[in-house]
Amino acid sequence: MYMKFLAFFFCVLWGLPAMAQRNISGNLYDYVGGSQKAFYRLSYSNIYVKFQPNTTDAELTSILNRVGIKNTIGQYSVSNEKNVRNYLRLPIDELGISTPNALKALLVSLELEAKVIVANPCLGYKDTSDKDDAVWAVGMSEEFMVRLKPNGSIEDLRALAAVTNTTIKEQFNLDKQLYVLVADKNSQGNSLEMA
Repeated sequence: MYMKFLAFFFCVLWGLPAMAQRNISGNLYDYVGGSQKAFYRLSYSNIYVKFQPNTTDAELTSILNRVGIKNTIGQYSVSNEKNVRNYLRLPIDELGISTPNALKALLVSLELEAKVIVANPCLGYKDTSDKDDAVWAVGMSEEFMVRLKPNGSIEDLRALAAVTNTTIKEQFNLDKQLYVLVADKNSQGNSLEMA
């Protein structure tokens, strides 16, 4: 393979990596970025879901009701001007989900909906430098970055994207060897799996 994958993953909350949703098998995941190892735990209190931009509030409410998430009028909306990326962080506490398999089942059921682009778990990140033992729960997006090796080509990247059913979204404007890719519900996995 002529590519070197970078461990850059994006989420609305800036910079946390995506977890391999389709292979959820435990509660604890580790990720090596740079010289440090970071530890993430699955959140059983929230999920992060991206909807098609044309999803109406009525459609959203119907989808959420089908999976057991209540949407009181106006509580969740993808037409909100503040929600320009069409992501919603949805609470799932009331569903009583407490295992990776149950969480995976919920995410898969959401991804069966035509208006859902991707459904990902939220992860809790423990900052080991924080003396208060704070845990930060964050959602993740479908985007990740790939850097081509000096002898790599865009044709290699296109071939890999076709095999994994990912999409090349754009070339990074400050580094012509760096590309943003997208792993949605139709990809072979989410962004961490694809990287």
